[in-house]
Amino acid sequence: MTRAAVVASDLLLSPVSLDALSVKGLSYLSTLVEESQEAKRATIEILAVPTFFRHNRTRIMDNHTRMRLLYKDYIAETTIRDTEVVPKLQNTTPHSPIALRAPADPVSHDFRDLAMEILSKTRGD
Repeated sequence: MTRAAVVASDLLLSPVSLDALSVKGLSYLSTLVEESQEAKRATIEILAVPTFFRHNRTRIMDNHTRMRLLYKDYIAETTIRDTEVVPKLQNTTPHSPIALRAPADPVSHDFRDLAMEILSKTRGD
């Protein structure tokens, strides 16, 4: 991400995989945002969305907990689960929304919840 893109933003939506490199990437992004806010003299919000979440994987749970502790102001309440449905659907109809192709799948609910969270943030609720 370029500094110009950060400075021009009010809200940065960043999907974050739950691995060690993503924790470092989020650290870099938060530093970049803090520096840009000083230059811009305005607030830039980060909404980092944990993705590929699996509650039964210890390493993923540890990284998820660590991110929430370190970056509590940046991490979205909504977490996008890992599912077998998404890769299958991408192979059959790659340009159609998951919520329309598999509305009953839990990941569709995750995306709906995330959309509501983003709307709430942008409205200032």
